[in-house]
Amino acid sequence: MEQGLLTKAIPISAIPASSYPTPAKRPEFSVLNKTEAEALTGAKTIHWRKQLKTMLSELSAVKDF
Repeated sequence: MEQGLLTKAIPISAIPASSYPTPAKRPEFSVLNKTEAEALTGAKTIHWRKQLKTMLSELSAVKDF
């Protein structure tokens, strides 16, 4: 709604991984360490929330969306 792409708010609720059954075993807590990939490529990654906001802003600027 912030970017004008939706007509109503969509509720989103966090759930623990244990409540979402999948064939793959998931750790209790895991964070992707990007340090080595950034060092190898020389590219600095952008936090997913910031990148999502940027992408949504770009989408809202497109008139045919």
